[in-house]
Amino acid sequence: REGSTSAPNHSTFRALMRACARGGQIARAENVLTRMKDAGLEVTTCDYNGVLLACKECNEWQRAIATTELMQAEGVKMDQISYTALIGCLVKTAKWTQAREVAHRMRSLSFVPASKHLQSVFVSLLDSCHSTR
Repeated sequence: REGSTSAPNHSTFRALMRACARGGQIARAENVLTRMKDAGLEVTTCDYNGVLLACKECNEWQRAIATTELMQAEGVKMDQISYTALIGCLVKTAKWTQAREVAHRMRSLSFVPASKHLQSVFVSLLDSCHSTR
């Protein structure tokens, strides 16, 4: 509407985050999180997952790990999608040791990967964990 000055809400920001994740726009996804915080909105696991999915899309494993560390620092818990995106990013970039560690942590929390493809990778990673002990 003409003259409307309504502030963006969670739905608006989440739509932006989904677009950033699909397009692998990590910096924009991080900017959306910052804007949400600046607007006084609660940033949730779902919102951080958008950044993690963008990291996975761009094979930016270091930024994915940094994002999970930020989540932890802010008291935002990872969920099945968070772990799946992180493991997917680590697997795509051949960071097998880190992927195994995350898979082990994920399993200890009774999470199962959200992707059928990653479920088989997850089982392989866990098998390799047991064989390296």
